[in-house]
Amino acid sequence: MVDLLYRFGAREQFYTGAKYNHLKGTQVFGQSTAASSAGGINQGTRAAISVNRTSLGGGWFITRNILVKGEYVIQKYNNYPSGDILQGGKFNGLVLQGSIAF
Repeated sequence: MVDLLYRFGAREQFYTGAKYNHLKGTQVFGQSTAASSAGGINQGTRAAISVNRTSLGGGWFITRNILVKGEYVIQKYNNYPSGDILQGGKFNGLVLQGSIAF
């Protein structure tokens, strides 16, 4: 993961930044705890999968406790087996968020 952030403004109430995340691991698909007719438990199929996410955005701390931010996100799901809902999955789009902290 790489996260770059730059704050600016008279009270550093604005920021802009970029983020890159890469996740990889082994996922088990089709695992079952029910005994099969062959007398064993189905251990499923293992696949080495990965997810990449890149985002560019900025935000504004309206007050110390209120934040409004927006990001453009590109996210891709790689190496998922055929038939899985995430196979070939991707997301490109704008995310707008607001938060209030106490």
